[in-house]
Amino acid sequence: MEKITDLDQLNKLLAPCMKRGVLTNNYLMYKDYKQYIEQGVLYYIKGRSGMLLFRDDGNHWRLLYYLSGFEDDFPLPEDKPSVMEVLFQAGGKEHEPVLAYWQSKGFKPYLPRKRMLVPAVEFKAASFPAGTVVFAQKKHAPAISALLSASFDRYLGCIPSQEEIIAGIERKEFICAVDARDRIMGVLEIRRRRNLYTIRHLVVEREFRGRGLARKMLAFLETIVEKDAKIKIELWVQSNNPAARRLYEKAGFSYDGLESVGLLYEP
Repeated sequence: MEKITDLDQLNKLLAPCMKRGVLTNNYLMYKDYKQYIEQGVLYYIKGRSGMLLFRDDGNHWRLLYYLSGFEDDFPLPEDKPSVMEVLFQAGGKEHEPVLAYWQSKGFKPYLPRKRMLVPAVEFKAASFPAGTVVFAQKKHAPAISALLSASFDRYLGCIPSQEEIIAGIERKEFICAVDARDRIMGVLEIRRRRNLYTIRHLVVEREFRGRGLARKMLAFLETIVEKDAKIKIELWVQSNNPAARRLYEKAGFSYDGLESVGLLYEP
């Protein structure tokens, strides 16, 4: 495994992979690559018929693959787990050889998810919950970090660092349900990229569940989303979480047929 140190090096590595027939799970954008290279966390392994990119996420390696065949026996890191996601359309078969290949290398499937979408103009959560839900402040960052870390998968949960949370708070990407003592009862994290909003996290602290707080945070989100016919809101929900799916369906979301399966390799 070798470190990628600049964008020119990365472009030369990726050029042979950008052709028809190459299978990949990599959908990173330029600014993502730039950030990871600057942080010194991006590595690669080349094979005869493919290449792997590895991002060092602290407690695991995040794996992104390019495969034009299944002949390579890539050496996997043995210092900590490696994880990846494989996306596919429901009912399709194209992903099955990929899953079989990685399972033959010791990866195990876990954390299946489905994507749900709603056009912004059709997003209807509830009436505005005055006083209960607010934009997060910097003082909330430690509590937000603790709640997200305790609630989402440590590998594929996309849990932000406290520094990332603070930066997101400054961009108004974190919405919180708070009680009279300013305790965090729930968190909603939203990102926008062009005409797409993504709900990255939505969670309510266990002791405060059953009060409709998730619905109220979605209602707050409805007040700040730009209602334009070109804009959509997306999220990924675990396939085995029917309660969450019902919540989103009531707000107008529907399953669009795109699914993913997480793969985990534990040395």
